[in-house]
Amino acid sequence: MSRQLPHDKNNGPGNAPRSGGSSQRRGQKRRRKPQVGGPAPDEASLLSVRSSLDDAEYIVFDIETTGGNPEKNGITEIFAVKYKNGEPGETFYSLVNPQIPIPPIVRRMTGINNQTVRDAPLIAQVMPGFIEYAGNGILVSHNTIGDMKFLRYFAKAVCDVEMGNFFLCTHLLVEKLAKEAPDKSLRGLAEHFQLDSGDLHRAEADAYVTLDLFKVLKAKLLERNIVLVEEAIRLQGDLDSGVRLGWGVPPECLENVPQQPGVFQMLDLEKKVLFASSSYHLDREIRKIRLFDQLPRGLLRVALKSYDIVYDPQPTFFAAMLAEAQLLEKQKLAFDPYSWHQRLMFGIMFYKDIEGYRMFVGNFEPGVTIAVGPVRDRRQASEYVEAVAAVFRKEVTKAGVILSPEEFALVKTSLTGDLKQVIDTEKRKRKSLKLWFSPSTRKVLDTQIDLMEGLEKVPHLLRAELMLNKTGVLAVGEGKNRGNWTLFPIEKGRPLEPFAIKGDLDAKLREPKQLANLKERLSSARIGDTVQQGESHKINAALWMIYNGRSESRFFPLPELEKEKVEFNSPPPRGP
Repeated sequence: MSRQLPHDKNNGPGNAPRSGGSSQRRGQKRRRKPQVGGPAPDEASLLSVRSSLDDAEYIVFDIETTGGNPEKNGITEIFAVKYKNGEPGETFYSLVNPQIPIPPIVRRMTGINNQTVRDAPLIAQVMPGFIEYAGNGILVSHNTIGDMKFLRYFAKAVCDVEMGNFFLCTHLLVEKLAKEAPDKSLRGLAEHFQLDSGDLHRAEADAYVTLDLFKVLKAKLLERNIVLVEEAIRLQGDLDSGVRLGWGVPPECLENVPQQPGVFQMLDLEKKVLFASSSYHLDREIRKIRLFDQLPRGLLRVALKSYDIVYDPQPTFFAAMLAEAQLLEKQKLAFDPYSWHQRLMFGIMFYKDIEGYRMFVGNFEPGVTIAVGPVRDRRQASEYVEAVAAVFRKEVTKAGVILSPEEFALVKTSLTGDLKQVIDTEKRKRKSLKLWFSPSTRKVLDTQIDLMEGLEKVPHLLRAELMLNKTGVLAVGEGKNRGNWTLFPIEKGRPLEPFAIKGDLDAKLREPKQLANLKERLSSARIGDTVQQGESHKINAALWMIYNGRSESRFFPLPELEKEKVEFNSPPPRGP
């Protein structure tokens, strides 16, 4: 195992023939897009990963190094043993002269010192033999990604060969198959699974413990009905191997994708939903998902573990958003769809608890009572919260700032009302003759006015309103046919059971019977002020559509509908 000092990975000594190798060095710098460094697999490598776990040939190995960076460090020892048909086979072993001094910490951990490797062959003499020995076998080690950096680097540097072997990492597999293990180091896992650990920190001992550990993990893979090497590689979840393998979703799932709004779900081998997202156009969305080099790393990992896609077409985009919301209320996904499509409403939220009102910048969550927004610039909104906290001499934590009921009332007026008018009223009250005879009351009033004047100096957010007060009807047209409308009554930001109408929307909404029907639906909902468990995603969908909706949707507030003459000529809001 390559060692990234001072982290202890557990390595050790060994013995066998030689061979050649290959590899492409992984990028050392952090890149904006998820670039990975494995070479494109050849047919022989792909053939090896399509083998069953029982039939594949494995090269279980360990290396000792002078440090963690192959460009500045070298290999000091390498051992490997072939494992096929349940039996260990031919081995490979060599000490290696790294041509640089071995650090004291490595000497203490491995017992390999400068004298030990003084007469050992150089890596240029050892690497060709290891590459030939490994062939197209599946490489197996503990913390393999670090080991592969060295093997690929030196295969390319001294042999000009791209080492294209796929690998299985026992550490990554343990994270998926034995999360309960308290210590994921090789020694810790040997104790957890009661394996004979021997003299760890030398290549041979570590490789044989890794082999015993791999046998345990292979049995666990088979228990989960993971029978192919490719499936095990996808389960371990490293981006390098996943991108080289390509998408595991069968081609037929990517053909004839619905060209309409809907929700798609990406499933793993065990039919567990890994990711789901609403989309305005399912076909285009899947084409975007297939551009691996443009996906966020978290979504890329999920995509590479996917084996199936299920489509749920919907008549409108808003219906798709509500279907997504319903799914999100039921289960937690491996990747948050809001991080992908960015359709998340933010506001200055107030959460009432026993301490008062917690004020923070965020999105809808159970317990939120007041939501002021929409917030377009989260940094600006956070600065507003900090400025408000400074006025009241409060501390802002990650959870926000706690305000008393009186402070909350002032902030709410500052955000949504005419604070100047309130200040003027209080100042007139202060001039009242009777206050001259009540110094204590006058002092309280002076403090109150000072706080309000402090709030008045805080830069206000643009277009701020009480979002959870939104009540009316959201009209959504079906596709290009604007004669068919689905009406969603919105009560305090919550979408209620929809109903359909046909014909001219403006005229239909003016009909007394239609208006009475709408008001009846709204009044019978009996919705409280606090966001309850299971409704935050629906609220987000409804308010996102109201504030950012596309041209086929229009929102009509109830007060506007109740006017004798309603003007419906204002343009609908447009999304970014």
